[in-house]
Amino acid sequence: MGCTNLTGIIIPSSVTSIGYRAFAGCTDLSSIIVENENSIYDSRDNCNAIIETETNCLIAGCKNSIIPNSVTSIGDNAFYGCGGLTYVTIPNSVTSIGDNVFAGCTGLSSIIVENKNSIYDSRDNCNAIIETETNCLIAGCKNSIIPNSVTSIGIDAFADCTSLTEITIPNSVTHIGEAAFFGCNKLTSVSIPNSVTRIEKGAFCYCSGLTSVSIPSSISYLDNHVFWDCSGLNYIMVLNPTPPTCCNDTFSEYNSILVVPDGALNAYSLAPIWCNFTNIAEISGIKEIQVDEYSADEIGRYDLNGRRLVHPTPGINIIKMSNGTTRKELIR
Repeated sequence: MGCTNLTGIIIPSSVTSIGYRAFAGCTDLSSIIVENENSIYDSRDNCNAIIETETNCLIAGCKNSIIPNSVTSIGDNAFYGCGGLTYVTIPNSVTSIGDNVFAGCTGLSSIIVENKNSIYDSRDNCNAIIETETNCLIAGCKNSIIPNSVTSIGIDAFADCTSLTEITIPNSVTHIGEAAFFGCNKLTSVSIPNSVTRIEKGAFCYCSGLTSVSIPSSISYLDNHVFWDCSGLNYIMVLNPTPPTCCNDTFSEYNSILVVPDGALNAYSLAPIWCNFTNIAEISGIKEIQVDEYSADEIGRYDLNGRRLVHPTPGINIIKMSNGTTRKELIR
């Protein structure tokens, strides 16, 4: 695991057991060959992967793997940390895909599921794997676009996708799964639509590049570690007038500007967990703070949904200054 200089490996006929994540993170691994006499594993069709012969399950791949049409399942962590993998095609024969299969595949830019697969699809050129029956996106990459027909984002769907810089969560999504965006440290801004009613533990944790987030009024509970160790998070907008119930470790930092609905300032100031934030303001209250333009610089600009703005944008702009104050500008 993590042997980044390993480029090729031959599995001899004597090997009858291969352990958990044996080749995970071997980013330069480009050739995997199982000797023909091996009775447990094979690398059929020059696939550059290890397949469990009896079950037709691909258990370990590399950046040059091509999944054969005879493979029926892809095992847990099969391509975990394979940073050199740039594209993958899921054949029609695959009916089961495990957890963390493409987690940490930072170079992965294209995911295609063959059209006749009865279990999975990559509809609308989404560059992702969707479970057709449940409309759950189970694996994405840096170029994924979540279709409007997706209703949930699955466990670890974008985990450790450090090349993901932006994502739009459509209004069709009601559920964000455990660790869905875990470790996506180049993702800077997330706007969660009002359709989402459940965000599971660790959904955005260790996302150090995240600077702003908008939490809709539909959220009444935030699970463990949802925003844990998001060290860059400096702006949180919560649109529920009733403070959502939080776990003790939902957040690890309380330095963010917390923006709440009009009339909800007192409720958030007294609510468990939320009361730990030292800078709480109502939406209508982020204004009229006169700042000497020569004594403070603008260090961040956001819209009312918490999205980072690069330039002044028509509408209400919320501005964070270098001296710790905030103000609101109406740009016409």
